[in-house]
Amino acid sequence: MNAYTIEITDLITDEMNKIIGDGLNAFNDAITNIDDRQPLAIVVKDTITGAVQGGMLGRS
Repeated sequence: MNAYTIEITDLITDEMNKIIGDGLNAFNDAITNIDDRQPLAIVVKDTITGAVQGGMLGRS
């Protein structure tokens, strides 16, 4: 039996992104039969300058 660890990190490698992202995409595609992911952003902007102050990135 294999032993595994669970880690929390802010350093996401290309390997992590590919393995996890591809796995989630394949699962979601199989369950929904829909492949229409779109990037999403929630953006916090300065009301005077319009400069981006923060936010979140994701995808649908």
